[in-house]
Amino acid sequence: QMVQERNDILWKLNQTLMREVRKIRLNPIEEIKRVAMDRAISIYTQVPM
Repeated sequence: QMVQERNDILWKLNQTLMREVRKIRLNPIEEIKRVAMDRAISIYTQVPM
């Protein structure tokens, strides 16, 4: 039971990763820019003023 649940979670994660990788392959520059912006924003919002 536990193993099955873990496998399901891993499978879902893998599917998500595959989708992201496909997006990056289709449009690498735009995707990288978007990810970089997301990172920058999340880092920026975590910094205490």
